This record gives sequence, C-alpha cells and structure tokens, in this order.
Amino acid sequence: MDTISRRLGHADSKITKEIYLHITKKKQEQENSKIKEIQLLAK
Repeated sequence: MDTISRRLGHADSKITKEIYLHITKKKQEQENSKIKEIQLLAK
C-alpha cells in the first residue's frame, strides 16, 4: 500500500485507503453475491 501511495503522490497510505477502499468493499460484495448464486450439480 505504501508503494502505491507514493506512486500516486499521496502523503501517506491513509489517503490512498480512504479513496480506494470503498471500491474494494463494493467489489467484494458483488463477488460474494455471485458466489451465493452458484449452484452445484448433483451426480
């Protein structure tokens, strides 16, 4: 995270987390919804 923060020109990783963490959480919720929809086929 620190490396990404420096490359983006942020003063510290806290700024990077505040900007991008909500996107990560939303993506995780979308993936969890997709996983719940998966149905396994019985043999």
